[in-house]
Amino acid sequence: MLAKFQAAWNKFWFAPVSPAPVCLFRILLGILALVDGLLWCPDFLTWYGNDAVLSYESLRYFDNGFSVLLLHHFSDQQIYGLLALYLIACVFVIVGFCSRTSLFLLWLLSVSISHRDPPIWHQASLLVRLYSFTMIFAPSAAMYSVDAWIKKFRAQSEKSKLYAPFAQRLLQFQVTCIYWRAFFGKIQGGTWLNGTAVYWTLHHTNVVRHTVPAFFDHLWFYNIMTYYTLVIEFLMWTIIWVPPFNKAVLLGALFLHGGIEWFVNLDLLEWAVVISYVLFLVPEDIERFMLKVGRLLPRSN
Repeated sequence: MLAKFQAAWNKFWFAPVSPAPVCLFRILLGILALVDGLLWCPDFLTWYGNDAVLSYESLRYFDNGFSVLLLHHFSDQQIYGLLALYLIACVFVIVGFCSRTSLFLLWLLSVSISHRDPPIWHQASLLVRLYSFTMIFAPSAAMYSVDAWIKKFRAQSEKSKLYAPFAQRLLQFQVTCIYWRAFFGKIQGGTWLNGTAVYWTLHHTNVVRHTVPAFFDHLWFYNIMTYYTLVIEFLMWTIIWVPPFNKAVLLGALFLHGGIEWFVNLDLLEWAVVISYVLFLVPEDIERFMLKVGRLLPRSN
């Protein structure tokens, strides 16, 4: 019995698999981080400049961590330069150029920006930091990247290699922990147990993007959606690990987050969660999809 468990454990963490899921995830992560960074641009100095809302002197009252912005007295132009470096790192992550270094810069600068103004709580940026750190240790440039093309051009790699999925499993575990925490956080609240939580959320004028249509604006609809949310969040840290059923679970979760994105403005949070679903897909499915995408791209003669 113990030997079987050990064999299953080693297979789960270390049996070589195709890196297609983490390579596609690298592209989606880079796009997410790039969009997030571009949204900072108009008011970046307001929150992170020398005359920001939270002054450097006031930072001593917060338990902030390491930040490049605190190592030196940067001018506002230099701070914008660090933002530009962040955006360049995002582009490099997308195309897969110097991927590991680019992911490290993406993580380092994202952490630095966050710790410059700790009271700002942006969940999408938090997920970018979590994802990018773990991706540093993943074979994220093995496919769909400039790095892979360069290796192939130099005849260093004739065919796709298989890699231990350790980093991919860690990323999957991070995602399931998000749902585990969300589920248990909700069932401890009274409004989720009595079925009215979705009603209050969709009537919060500060975050609502679209109002609920009149034919759905009834208690039965809010009850269904409340318990649908709980069921999906439960399945996303339990049944998601069972291959025959995980696609159905992912489809249900996609419907949930699509609805949240339509009705409620939570910045990029829903996108930050949904892009992680590729990590749970079968590598062969991703390879076939990317092959079809590659055929649609223009080719030079």
